[in-house]
Amino acid sequence: RPPNRSLSTMNSDGTLRIEDQIINPIGEISESSEKLIWGISGDIYSPILRALVWDGAPEEVSPEDPSKYLAYRVLELTEQKFEYQTVVTGNVFQRRRVPDDFELPRTRRADR
Repeated sequence: RPPNRSLSTMNSDGTLRIEDQIINPIGEISESSEKLIWGISGDIYSPILRALVWDGAPEEVSPEDPSKYLAYRVLELTEQKFEYQTVVTGNVFQRRRVPDDFELPRTRRADR
């Protein structure tokens, strides 16, 4: 599996932006960004995909596509960490707080 990097910006108004980078074996970076809306009810985190851009090209997102509506069980939520698990597959994801001015690097890390 190729290395990847991801940065999420979750806002209190329910908007969410996710920037992803996938680095291939020769160091080329593919980028995507997603715009979502999100909410938490009880221990269920529900992001809904609204827009997707892959390597600069927008991709259509249909609000009628059920795969754009996701459900995760919240495992841990603190000021510094957000850990959640997909209800369908059981995959676990972790997000850690970074400074507000943090940006993803635009080059491959030397140690990869």
